[in-house]
Amino acid sequence: LGRQATIRNVAAGGRPVLDCLLRFESAVAPLFDPNAELNLILFHAGDNDLNMGTDARQTYAYFTRYVELAHAQGWKVLVSTEMPRPDFSSARAAELMEYNRCLTLNEAGADIVVDFTLDLRFGDVAERSGSALFADDLHPNDAGYAILGRYLAVAARPLVVSRPATE
Repeated sequence: LGRQATIRNVAAGGRPVLDCLLRFESAVAPLFDPNAELNLILFHAGDNDLNMGTDARQTYAYFTRYVELAHAQGWKVLVSTEMPRPDFSSARAAELMEYNRCLTLNEAGADIVVDFTLDLRFGDVAERSGSALFADDLHPNDAGYAILGRYLAVAARPLVVSRPATE
């Protein structure tokens, strides 16, 4: 993004949104830098909640509370939709679509929403079989994450360019 940044990764694979919410005060809040030009959270979670049986509305309620906590402290929140999962039943796939719909409607008030499903290489399960962008049919590989990372960087750019550069 053309700026120096301190990056801290507090993510853990498989962590549901509820766990992210419960860990906010201990794992995220202490990282806020009041002297930074921008404190930005990249949030990507939700499919594991659905896989564990939490429905889309409850998962989104947890995310909404997370955004409230983040904004109260001064963070900006960029959230991305979840990619369809080939291991989901039709009922779980419908819940995932509903969760993504809630994310894109953005009643939680995230500062930016990136819809990964608009790129059919990530949004269409049929495109994944043998794809050079996936380590398996579920998880992107380095090449896949590089593309997703570019989407996030482009989406975050307005948050950065609206702030003057520091000398």
